[in-house]
Amino acid sequence: MIDTNILEKLMSYCAYTERCHQDVIQKQYLLGVPIDEHDIYLAELIEQNFLNESRFVELFIRSKFNQKKWGRRKITQQLLQKGISQQQIDRCMEQAIDNTIYKEVLTQLVQQKLDQLNARLSTFEKRKKIYQHLQQKGFENYEILPILDLLIQ
Repeated sequence: MIDTNILEKLMSYCAYTERCHQDVIQKQYLLGVPIDEHDIYLAELIEQNFLNESRFVELFIRSKFNQKKWGRRKITQQLLQKGISQQQIDRCMEQAIDNTIYKEVLTQLVQQKLDQLNARLSTFEKRKKIYQHLQQKGFENYEILPILDLLIQ
């Protein structure tokens, strides 16, 4: 019962950029695919390698870390919202982000923010502003605090 026209549209949708299962299901709703046929299309897309959730997760992690300089917490939160399991996220996170590079990026972000801040601010105010900035970027407390201690005294 696969409509080749719909399948071609879904293949094109997946070929444009990596997608997760939730994205494809939403697209199927937009295309008017009956709910009981969603799994059939998903299975076909997976079989033809247009849809691969682990590939999506790894690419998502790498791109958000490299381009937007997001921390692990924010990336994890976004992936959980897309319906990705915590186990899948943890497995891919270990492979996608090297710990030393993670700390280097965090150090760079601290230095950049420190350079932007007004020199008249007290050490406490600088630490607070940088800490809040890094929290919003999704970095963990146990990663932020040692770098703040090292760079701001």
